[in-house]
Amino acid sequence: MRKVTTQLFAVLVATVSVVGCSKSNPLQPTQLSNAASGELVLKGAVAGRSEAGTVPLSGVEVTLTNGSNRRSAFTDDGGEFLVDGLSAGTWMVSLSKAGYAGERMSVSVDGETSVSFALDPYEPPSDSERSERNHRQ
Repeated sequence: MRKVTTQLFAVLVATVSVVGCSKSNPLQPTQLSNAASGELVLKGAVAGRSEAGTVPLSGVEVTLTNGSNRRSAFTDDGGEFLVDGLSAGTWMVSLSKAGYAGERMSVSVDGETSVSFALDPYEPPSDSERSERNHRQ
């Protein structure tokens, strides 16, 4: 029993070592940092467009990246979000929610910055659009 336990432990250690080494290069780390990098804030609102107008969208994932820094939040029931811990500079803002076309926009953060977005419903291409695109290729 002890020999089997020792062998299982050796296999586990070897597996963890191989998996851990295969996901990163210790000479060139590329991890994104979720740690707060500053004192600035980006707040905003996200609405969804429809035939009836625009309505606040809840549950939209809002992701900000700047170099190796990454921060994220979700919109609340009123479609509002707040992301803190930002440093001054240009941040790429990405918005995503199932059923809506995603959006990416560059935003300059230099204090308490406010933004607004409106997302369009995602409509898959029709059969005729798909067929026309395939003929062009």
